[in-house]
Amino acid sequence: MVAAYNLWTQDARSDIVNPYSEVERLQIMLSCSLKAVSSGFKHLPIRYIIDPPHGLFDAALARQIVIHILHYQFEVPRRRIVAIQARQRTSISLSMQVINRRLEEPVFAKAYRRWAGRAMDLFFKEIRKAAA
Repeated sequence: MVAAYNLWTQDARSDIVNPYSEVERLQIMLSCSLKAVSSGFKHLPIRYIIDPPHGLFDAALARQIVIHILHYQFEVPRRRIVAIQARQRTSISLSMQVINRRLEEPVFAKAYRRWAGRAMDLFFKEIRKAAA
């Protein structure tokens, strides 16, 4: 009789993504959005986009863009974003309003489309990798 044992190491297991797990999908969506937006804000570390320091308006704008991409591109409900970001519903709604107003400017809209497209590309790449 052959002894069965787990061949996966803990490191290898952390790279595996379950595409059917909502929590893991949301984490991937968030990380892909952060990566995409950080490409437009190269002077900011990702930790500043996740939790902007007081007075760093570029970081706050980048976080608002990430929230907007999560809601409108990935169709994550606002309540779920509130839970992920650990923020109040009013700050999430304010983020949506700010970015919606900025999207009226053609230069910002072009950059936003590039970030949103990059986030979607990164997400589908991760899902394809998980399915393989």
